[in-house]
Amino acid sequence: MSEPKYLIKRAKYPNRPGQCKHCHEAFIEGTLRLGWKETPGALKAGAPWSWAHVDCVPEKRWRSAVALFGNVDEIPGVNDDAITVQLINAARVGAHDLVTHRERERRR
Repeated sequence: MSEPKYLIKRAKYPNRPGQCKHCHEAFIEGTLRLGWKETPGALKAGAPWSWAHVDCVPEKRWRSAVALFGNVDEIPGVNDDAITVQLINAARVGAHDLVTHRERERRR
């Protein structure tokens, strides 16, 4: 089986926390984050994952993940527990609401 294009994990490396691709803040241990590898070349080459806090992930990226897996709940790592599923769904709804708000503002 090939490596997934998207993955959800909790940060667990306090000595190497990494940074969110969108807000550039460090990941605190236990923080939910979405990882991705965008291109087939990156997947084949074993390129490192890009990571973002689930609350920082833009709607466009959520749409891409859902198109691939069929549902947010199906992204590897999400189905760990019910609380994780709720947090991921809330982050996705928040990203969608932000896009909707920006579209309304542009129309004014």
